[in-house]
Amino acid sequence: MVKHSNLMSSDLLESKLGEYIVRSRQFGRDLQSLQAQTRGVIDNLITYNTFTFRKLSEVKSKKSSRQDLRILK
Repeated sequence: MVKHSNLMSSDLLESKLGEYIVRSRQFGRDLQSLQAQTRGVIDNLITYNTFTFRKLSEVKSKKSSRQDLRILK
């Protein structure tokens, strides 16, 4: 639409809009990648916290010894 308009700077505007579209698409891809990485980190943290909570609960109820916890380090 800009390409065929009578604007004086239509070539420049077309070029800038094209650059904007390219950058926007790359930004979208980068954002999706960041979201996937963030989800992975959060999943790992939840797993680690759940495991740690279970081990601490076992120690509290004397199902595991403190020696078992030292091995986990």
